[in-house]
Amino acid sequence: MRLIPPTEYIDAQSHAERKVAELLTAIRSNEEGVAYHSVHLPRHRKQVMGEADFVVLWRGAILVLEVKGGRIGRTEDGLWYSVDRQGTQHPLRRSPWVQAKDASFALLDILTRQSGEGGWPFAYAVVTPDQNLTADAEWVPQQHIGLDRMTPAGLEGSLDALARLARTPPGDSDYSRRQGLRPMANLSTVFTLLRREVDAMRTVPDTEMLIDRNIVTMTDEQVDAMRSFERNPRVLVLGGAGTGKTVVAIEAARRAVADGSSVAFVCGSPGVLGFASELLSDSQVRLVPFDSIPGEAVFDVVVVDEAQDLLNLEDMSRLSDSVRGGLQDGRWWIFLDPNNQTHLSGVFDDMVYHEIQAGAIIVDLTKNVRNARTVVTAVQSHLGADLGSPRIGEGPDASIVQARTPEEARRLLDGRLRTLRDQGVSRKKITIISAAADPSASILAVEGRPPSNYTIENQSYEFVTAANIKGLEREHVIVVDVADLDTAGGRAGSYVAMTRPRYSLYVVSFPGAYQIMERNAQQYIQQQVGKAGARNE
Repeated sequence: MRLIPPTEYIDAQSHAERKVAELLTAIRSNEEGVAYHSVHLPRHRKQVMGEADFVVLWRGAILVLEVKGGRIGRTEDGLWYSVDRQGTQHPLRRSPWVQAKDASFALLDILTRQSGEGGWPFAYAVVTPDQNLTADAEWVPQQHIGLDRMTPAGLEGSLDALARLARTPPGDSDYSRRQGLRPMANLSTVFTLLRREVDAMRTVPDTEMLIDRNIVTMTDEQVDAMRSFERNPRVLVLGGAGTGKTVVAIEAARRAVADGSSVAFVCGSPGVLGFASELLSDSQVRLVPFDSIPGEAVFDVVVVDEAQDLLNLEDMSRLSDSVRGGLQDGRWWIFLDPNNQTHLSGVFDDMVYHEIQAGAIIVDLTKNVRNARTVVTAVQSHLGADLGSPRIGEGPDASIVQARTPEEARRLLDGRLRTLRDQGVSRKKITIISAAADPSASILAVEGRPPSNYTIENQSYEFVTAANIKGLEREHVIVVDVADLDTAGGRAGSYVAMTRPRYSLYVVSFPGAYQIMERNAQQYIQQQVGKAGARNE
């Protein structure tokens, strides 16, 4: 069953809701069903939606589920209470079944007024994932889903029973006829209205918070990489943009000095070196730009980030001279993206790359820990670049639009800036990135020079080139100057620019590049359809 929004948008502390959500998504049935989770999004624009834990469209019925985690009970006076982990009772203002009923009627009222339709079968139930309750006159059996039903098959059976109850309530065989209910109602209108409501509640600040919540811990792959550095003197770490190479490289350098070793963190990006200097401010690690690599062996360990810019005979010879034992016998850990970021700056030599591979343990980072799922999908589908599997949340839609002239491109840029402003996004969280191979050709260049910022309506926004932001990330990114996808340098610039955002991506492309991305996207869709068909066979 499809869940909107996905499970990762449910507060990690809401164990009961997450458990129910996971079971709903695990239901694999020929029946087309969809569930909406509406609580624990930080802001509710409609109180009715805030009062329904789940709204499930199933077998022609609208089912409202109220979830009560932990344990609940009722006093001799009929008052409901919850029990916390310490065993303390806390009174509930209303019966859980009254809550579910009130949410159901309020929801139906909203849907009827918005659509002008009505007569949909509906029912409500209370779900207690952690306990079973004894039968009670307050509900019929179908209206309670307890611990013994907490499997995909068990929950599906409970939803089936609740849907049958919705279509023919007990003790009232004439109910459906009098209410104009259809045995298997068409819920397409309800689907559209509910999707609109849930999407409306997912504001941009909410999405930022939910994504940030999933970035705080290392992936298993990153932990394994750190262990590889402890056990192997020479490690080559490969990963696409967003897989955490820079953060792991910095942490590896920090740990390497613990035994008194002389350690260099080497990188050609001033931005990455600045970022590293902040994280290593209390460390003895020496930060070394590519053009300042010493010509003598002064380091016990070298950690190289963005190494695709350094993989040529001349630069690797200098690096070899700087580390004791050289590249053949010394200690080095090299991080790079060999498939997508080469040829943007520096010189990449395939022969040198393969020689380095032959002398090292290879570690792959495949989980994307930077980009929202929508950004990953957009880049993979339109550029054909693998960013790894996303793990931090859905994010707002990623948009790629076409501009036929520089003037139109600037209008689209200004429109996007205003939209983000209206959505409550701080200008400090917005970055404009030029993907142009020649920054002087940017639509925002002034007298042949790219600006350091772009100002509109007295608001100033950061402006950078792809080469200068490589290895770094930003919150909300607008990419301009996407015009050349026919050359390796043009593709690399677009790739780097489009993979910087943590939250949202908006790309303004000129026609030639736009057509290429559209063809790539069509091929990507065909591939996904083919894979889905193969899985279903």
